[in-house]
Amino acid sequence: MLSLASLGIAGCAGDPAPEPSETPRFELSVEQAAALEDGTVTRDEYDAAFRRYESCITEAGFALVEVREEYQVIRYSVPNEAVVSGVDDDCYNGEFVLVDSQWQVSVEDVGEVASLLAGCLIEAGLDSSGTKAEKEQRLESAGISIDACLDSQR
Repeated sequence: MLSLASLGIAGCAGDPAPEPSETPRFELSVEQAAALEDGTVTRDEYDAAFRRYESCITEAGFALVEVREEYQVIRYSVPNEAVVSGVDDDCYNGEFVLVDSQWQVSVEDVGEVASLLAGCLIEAGLDSSGTKAEKEQRLESAGISIDACLDSQR
């Protein structure tokens, strides 16, 4: 396994930020490192990384619940016992964290927020096409608060 800094992965709100010398570290699996090597995460790599994460959780005696896909992103709940024991952190960081992050960024233009922004644009009689960033810019140009938009669409 390769060791990488956690790149700002945060704990619970209210936890003090670690000092630079205390930067959390985790072991990155060979498979996750290979998926990241070319700078692009494919759907197959994303799915494989999730399966490794889920298998790791299962092997430790826990089960993810409510596993589903929404807007090309896998959503799930983790049992509290897996979180408290540290199993979730170990499995997620080792098998899935960086692949998951990169995948979610790569699909943000078709994700939930982009869809909600499109809804606001349609309601305002504006063009709802384009990237997430273009939709945000169009709303801002029209004087529509992005936060208010998202709140109204949820």
